Amino acid sequence: MHKFIPILLFSLFLYSCEDIYVDESYWPSGKLKTKITYQKDMGKGQGLFSFNSYYESGAIQAEGFLLGEDYHGEWKEFYVNGQLLRESQYHEGRPLA
Repeated sequence: MHKFIPILLFSLFLYSCEDIYVDESYWPSGKLKTKITYQKDMGKGQGLFSFNSYYESGAIQAEGFLLGEDYHGEWKEFYVNGQLLRESQYHEGRPLA
């Protein structure tokens, strides 16, 4: 149940505000490298926001949530072929057993 709380909170956050900002970076090839989504009035590094990173091939590399600058909630990392490498749980930057 606890692993769904950050997802639920972030979903409510997205639907409760209209000023959502998406910050993206790109590989030299032009493909998406990272995508960060957060509320404009909070800014990067503040509050709960989503983070996604991608291999240069375009495949997802990692996805999860950050609380400030710390990993928070469920994080997934993937092999370049798209298969799940690991799934981890964090609370304010600390891994949960």
